Amino acid sequence: SGPVELSVCDVEALNGALVLSGTFPAGSVLTVTDSLLVATRPTPLVYLPGSQSSPYAPVLVLSGLRLVRSVLVVSDVALVTVMTGGRTVVVDGAVLELVGGGVALDAAVLGGDVALYASARVVASGGAVLRVSGSQVYAAHGLVFDSGVVANASAVVVNGNAGALADGALLVLRGSASFVSGSWLSVRGNSISGRLLSVPSYPRRADLVQSTLTLHGNTGSGPVVMDGTVALGGAGRRFVVGCLTLNGQVLQPMEYRSAGIIGKFRSVACDVCDTDVRCF
Repeated sequence: SGPVELSVCDVEALNGALVLSGTFPAGSVLTVTDSLLVATRPTPLVYLPGSQSSPYAPVLVLSGLRLVRSVLVVSDVALVTVMTGGRTVVVDGAVLELVGGGVALDAAVLGGDVALYASARVVASGGAVLRVSGSQVYAAHGLVFDSGVVANASAVVVNGNAGALADGALLVLRGSASFVSGSWLSVRGNSISGRLLSVPSYPRRADLVQSTLTLHGNTGSGPVVMDGTVALGGAGRRFVVGCLTLNGQVLQPMEYRSAGIIGKFRSVACDVCDTDVRCF
């Protein structure tokens, strides 16, 4: 079958869910724009057959989704779950697989106990991009990937977001976090009341092989900017850090370790044009 074009716009819904699942053919374009989705109670099972996410009242569900050289763009939407323990955006099933193309959540307002919760493993390859940018996040927990992220020549981008977190971090990677073959993990230009990044802790770690982690231009609060362990391997691997503000104070490179930044990093100042920061 040929590519699918699906557009959802100007939708206002209470206690329902938008669910995307299955494999979409190459060249498909899925968009969700200018919509307001709110949940105040568990999502009816009729919307989520076979899913384990119904009790958490999600309003957007990506269930066993596989995008091959296709894109899902969610922009200019407000997604809110008003329920204790609620998960506003859910990625479930076994795997979210992105082969080229990708998923973008741009200029959204996310509210709930957990803004995004992925129980599925995320596997990205072939230049795929998973992006959350220009959004407002007001939640107890931010973007939580509970079963790991594996990126091969792909990117995970969390840039230009603002908001407040009661607990946890804006981006939380649990389980395995592996970035190989020129992949990129970018956490840049965010202004959050709370922690910016949490990666697996010893004995696990975030592995970057011939890949780059950029943690730059962020403002956060609390005891540390990030937690967890970053391990670099292979030629061309980089951990780039700089221009960080914590509790209203601009951090100096000598203070990074006490702010939770553990690993061999390269420091880049605020206004420097650097290929690993902003001059792509």
